[in-house]
Amino acid sequence: MNSTLITGGTGIVGSQLVKQLENPVVISRSASRANKHFGSENVRCVEWKSCYDQFQPPDDIQVDQVVNLMGASVADGRWTNSRKKELVDSRVTATNNLIAGLKAQGQLPKTFISASAVGFYGDRGDTILESDSGSGDGFLADLCKEWEAAAIQLQDDGVRVVVLRIGIVLAKHGGALPEMKKIFRWGVGGRIGSGKQWVSWIHVEDLVRMTKYCLDNENTSGVYNAVSPSPSSNNELTKAIGSAINRPTMLPAPGFGLKLILGEFAESLLASVRVSPSRIQRDGFEFKHTDLKQSVIDLIG
Repeated sequence: MNSTLITGGTGIVGSQLVKQLENPVVISRSASRANKHFGSENVRCVEWKSCYDQFQPPDDIQVDQVVNLMGASVADGRWTNSRKKELVDSRVTATNNLIAGLKAQGQLPKTFISASAVGFYGDRGDTILESDSGSGDGFLADLCKEWEAAAIQLQDDGVRVVVLRIGIVLAKHGGALPEMKKIFRWGVGGRIGSGKQWVSWIHVEDLVRMTKYCLDNENTSGVYNAVSPSPSSNNELTKAIGSAINRPTMLPAPGFGLKLILGEFAESLLASVRVSPSRIQRDGFEFKHTDLKQSVIDLIG
């Protein structure tokens, strides 16, 4: 039976994606926990305890497609050396060992879709960034380059590889939006830094739809920017959240304060990344959610 393997399948994107697949197989560090997450849904869960070990696919499945969404959250605390290693290993080392395991079992898929992030571009001001724009500087940009290279190696084996550089995912459950909503409900929400920096975002429904679109359409390949065609400023995002829950947005988080508290991670919050999804649009994908304010209302209003 041909199956779609999914890493990161219990996350905010993977959880919704598996509902749209016929034979999803979710890879998890704990199969029992993943089974509990999906409950009675028709999802098979297999265990892969450590990304430092080569993945071993079950003998009774035929891997047709892979969606690779795994990776530790970049937003959980300061980027200490040990934390940076975890961020790299959970993406780069894990992807290499996933692919090595599939090759060893003769289970090369026809399609391999792998997540990346718009952090690839670094801090680029007002420049409009297309999927063929060069990479930026800094830890996050370097991480994304290594992460993408780990997936793209499969092209040499004739596999159709799609890399999605994902922006800030707006979702009702999980991701940044629920945490920001809490802060704003306390009346202490506000812009970050100057508030003028560009924020490239995407509604979770559109990200799930885009991933499924790339699975189903063989004309898609290479790198795509997974962002709304309507990027906003940080100040606009702040106002949209405040308006949706009827809370003030008068208390900014100054850049120097964020750097003192969060260290190097603060640079990613202050970076300006104005990203265009024009390539995926030219290849036929149509967005449902392009208005920031309406998207925020749809999710938390």
